[in-house]
Amino acid sequence: QALIPFVMGYCAYVDPDGKLVGIVTALLGIGQALGPPVAGYVLSFGFVALGIVFGILCFVSSFMFWAALNRSEPHRNVRSDSYQ
Repeated sequence: QALIPFVMGYCAYVDPDGKLVGIVTALLGIGQALGPPVAGYVLSFGFVALGIVFGILCFVSSFMFWAALNRSEPHRNVRSDSYQ
């Protein structure tokens, strides 16, 4: 229970639009409605799902960055050749 404010603050920091906070609030509400033992399962499942989503987002953004870097390399080479 002590982690909930920290998680909410982190979600608000990461996602200013409030979509993530809404998802976490919904998960907490579902968990509290179902009772403590089930709430643990719901929360852990929710955090695993969030972790997977964050991992995919990080992977996609890094891949896009890498692709953009590779795309800009040939142009640089062409430019340096034309200068010579």
